[in-house]
Formats: sequence, C-alpha cells, structure tokens
Amino acid sequence: MPEQLFPLIKEVHGKDYPRGTDIHPLATEFSVERSDTKEITSIRADITVVVDGKDIYHFECEIKNDGTMVIRMFEYDVHIALSYMQEKEGKMVLKFPYSAVLYLQDNGNVPNELKCQIVFQDGGTYEYKVPAIKIQTYSLEEIKEKHLCVLIP
Repeated sequence: MPEQLFPLIKEVHGKDYPRGTDIHPLATEFSVERSDTKEITSIRADITVVVDGKDIYHFECEIKNDGTMVIRMFEYDVHIALSYMQEKEGKMVLKFPYSAVLYLQDNGNVPNELKCQIVFQDGGTYEYKVPAIKIQTYSLEEIKEKHLCVLIP
C-alpha cells in the first residue's frame, strides 16, 4: 500500500498530495563498481517511489546511526538521479530524490539531519542534507493523529 507513504512524505518534506494521486514503486537495486577492488556489486535502497509522475522519494530504515549513513544515502541518491535524469534545454539535469532516513533506535548520536559537504572541481561547494527521523520520538497518539501508521514496526 504505497499510499501509506503520503502522511510520511507530508511529515518529512511538507508536501501534501490529494487522495488518489498516483504513487508507484521504482527500482531499488543498482550495480556499482567498487574503486578498491574493481568488483561490480549491487546496492539496494529500501524504498523508492515516484509520486504524481514527477516527484521521487527515497527512504532508508536504519537501526542505529553508524556515522556512514550520509555517504550511503548520497551513493543511493546519485544512482537514483542518474537512472531518472532528463534533458532540458540541451542540458542533462540530475534531480536528486527527496530523501530521509528513518531511525528505529536512537543510540544517542542521531542528528536531526545528516550532512556532507561536496566540493566540485570548479571550487563550488554544496552541503548535501538528508532529514533523519527518530521514530522513537513519536508517541502512539502522534502517530495516530498524523496518520503515520507506516512508522509502527
């Protein structure tokens, strides 16, 4: 029931979709070549959907924050953007998905958002940010009130 993600999308990204809006799962497996071994392996994102034919969302569920999640999210999001890139006005456009990490436990070091600074060859920088949702901070009443049943394990 992918439409169960609508309340989560609204909670995390503030985007509200009317009832009946199309939502479809997308591929979650990507082939990558590891730089250290040159071996081709697969990485798998947890949940990736497209809403209304244009907005892509990516959610990962994690038990604890191990400090490397922002790098894995960036890797997933690059592959998602590459898979659905578009050409506009003669230029290729990589549009990153709306992403978030859902943490099932808070081991005391889960920030409100994961951050990584990206430095481009021209000296330009960008701070890649991903919201971190601490599921344990939601009461059952709040889950019910906000229709976030998807957060119940």
